Amino acid sequence: MPIIDPNTKIPGISNNSHLIEWINDNKVTFHEGVTIEETTYGGIGLFFSKPDAAPSEDFEVLRIPRNAVYDMLTLLIPLEEIKLRDSTYEGKIPIKESELIMNFLSILEPQTETFILCTYFLAFKAIEAIRMKYPNHDYYLNSPSHKFDVYLSILSNTETLKFPKSIAKQEDQFINHYISMCKKMNNEYESVVEQMKIIYQDEEVDLATMLPFEDCFQIFQAVRSRTLEIPRDIETLTLDLQTKKLYADNNNQNYVIDVTLVPTLDFANHSHNSNGYFDVDRTNSDVLLKLDHEAIATLPDKFEITISYNPEDYVQDFIYTYGFLPKQEDYFQICELKFDNLEKYIQDGLLLCKWMRILPQVQLIINNKEVYINLFNNNLPLLFIEGITFNMYWEDLLLDHFRTFNNIPEDYDTHIDDEELQNMFAYQEANYDYINGIDPIGLLYNGEPCITYLSKILEITGNDTDEAYDVLVRKAIDFIICYIKERLEVIEKSKGSHKIENNFDEMIQSYDEYKEDIIKRMIAKYEHDPLSLLLPESLANPEWEVYYRTAPRELKLEQKTDESDGVSVHLEER
Repeated sequence: MPIIDPNTKIPGISNNSHLIEWINDNKVTFHEGVTIEETTYGGIGLFFSKPDAAPSEDFEVLRIPRNAVYDMLTLLIPLEEIKLRDSTYEGKIPIKESELIMNFLSILEPQTETFILCTYFLAFKAIEAIRMKYPNHDYYLNSPSHKFDVYLSILSNTETLKFPKSIAKQEDQFINHYISMCKKMNNEYESVVEQMKIIYQDEEVDLATMLPFEDCFQIFQAVRSRTLEIPRDIETLTLDLQTKKLYADNNNQNYVIDVTLVPTLDFANHSHNSNGYFDVDRTNSDVLLKLDHEAIATLPDKFEITISYNPEDYVQDFIYTYGFLPKQEDYFQICELKFDNLEKYIQDGLLLCKWMRILPQVQLIINNKEVYINLFNNNLPLLFIEGITFNMYWEDLLLDHFRTFNNIPEDYDTHIDDEELQNMFAYQEANYDYINGIDPIGLLYNGEPCITYLSKILEITGNDTDEAYDVLVRKAIDFIICYIKERLEVIEKSKGSHKIENNFDEMIQSYDEYKEDIIKRMIAKYEHDPLSLLLPESLANPEWEVYYRTAPRELKLEQKTDESDGVSVHLEER
């Protein structure tokens, strides 16, 4: 059976033999039952035809040698090869490939593993464009960078969420954040173009023409959507720069996770109820795709291999990373509801949240039949304590409370004058979600600054009984319903007003339809029984609040004591 179905057209691959050649050259091995075909999920997928004998254990269907995957470590190998070739090449070179790669890394200064991969492949894309300008130049014809041609072509043609043509402010924080990310990418691109003009001012190279922003954005999106988190032995997987090979020792059990591009395995599509999973061969660090023998037992003779991109379907993260909404089925998904324009509903609501360390958001736990509000580990109900107001004169209390909170003796010098201290906390109040390093002096209860500890706020305000807290929860539910009813009106009024210019606009439309359905279901449950909206304890998962919610923006204050110089306070952004 051929690896690639003869009728399958893989985006970016003009002839399937090119991909088969890459597979053979890189010693990628497939189970005889695996084929690459078009899928109902959209695009390309991996399929498996069952053997006659049912397997009694999980088994390997795809093996990719470590040298054939792309991560921070393995990409050093071709970079060193290109550097070596550049150092020994005799003849005039318009633009050295190794220098171009290093210039991309130097200018962009990528801080995350994903962005490092993006930067490498942007450089490879630029090299591809330069080759086209010098099609007959021996230097480019025989470049080691040609080994990336096939995968680069796949990345360049992967279906991704396009750059927003219309960048008007939306009614949804998440969409606005996505648009902001896209704008930032455009600004980064323009900066790279300008700096490359300076570096290569003596060369006939116009990076903006050769590598337009649309191509860069495509690479960025494709890399983000195709990365997997692959474990690596931190002690024993080493790179030999002489042989340009990775060596592994199977005696060590300490691993880290590498953000990795795994060609061919990344054809596997997502399903929450997956039938496959990836693994690592500890003897040589090859990346494996395995099938779950129990999961495939009831599947038809031929089926699509699916893996889980994430243990939980976190809706906004799926849109942001993969560009699509996960399908609603019987398992629970997580959707984050953030409250915009909080002051419209609660006087000084956003400031109160900052001083009370409340993120103005809740998780919605959803499947195709149910929708719940997750208030576990969420202090939103505290926002509805009667008598709590914002103290606009908190600066008058700052110095004494700062010393008390940080256990600073009166005779110690903080190296911070009053004005600097006020600016420090005013900056937090203006720019961050939480205010750290001080008592909640921004809060008043019945007009008095008596809330010295947030941990005692229920006791101080007389809400420390189950009955009193239940009242706060009910008020929180009432507020949420009031809020989403107005969101529903906005969604319904905007129907048909979005001009569809590309799939980004289609995504917004689908996302609005998704939110509309969820809101209507929540309102229906509320009208029947408001408390039925609360996530039952039997369904609650502690990891949902820990790993699947937007982290607060905050400054971490670290106190450092020096016996000779006193006490200094260090701010660190988180």
